This record gives sequence, C-alpha cells and structure tokens, in this order.
Amino acid sequence: MERLGTYEKIASFMQKEKQPYEFKRKYAQIRAKEFATECDGRGLNYHVSVGGLDSIILYIFLHEVCLSLIHISEPTRLALIS
Repeated sequence: MERLGTYEKIASFMQKEKQPYEFKRKYAQIRAKEFATECDGRGLNYHVSVGGLDSIILYIFLHEVCLSLIHISEPTRLALIS
C-alpha cells in the first residue's frame, strides 16, 4: 500500500470530501476537461453509458460544462427530453 501512495490518496480524498459543494463541482469540471483533453490528444472517443440516475446526472453535468459526448442511445435521449 505504501508503494502505491495509498495513504496519501486516502488523506487527499478525505480532505476533498470536507470541501463545500462548489469546490467539488469545480474540481469535477477540471478533471472532466482534463480527461477529455487527454482523449482528444490521443485521438480517442469518450462517452457516458447511461443506464441509471447516476449516469444521467453525470451526462447532464458534462453537458453543462460544455463537454460534448460522442453518442447517447436513443432510449436514453428520449428519456432525457421527456
């Protein structure tokens, strides 16, 4: 565990957990954009597989922070617009 930096990762997670909602939202936005930039740089696609409430919320969040997603299934699209 020590070699993987597990204790530091746990401490970092616990510190972020104590932050206010706006900090967490901004942090998630930064990480999502970093992920998209990395995928774009490698010529890779990225998507959200929507199948439940958590993934729908993730999709909405990513859409709000201006990350376009490559594909969304038709049943999910219809569920989102209804």
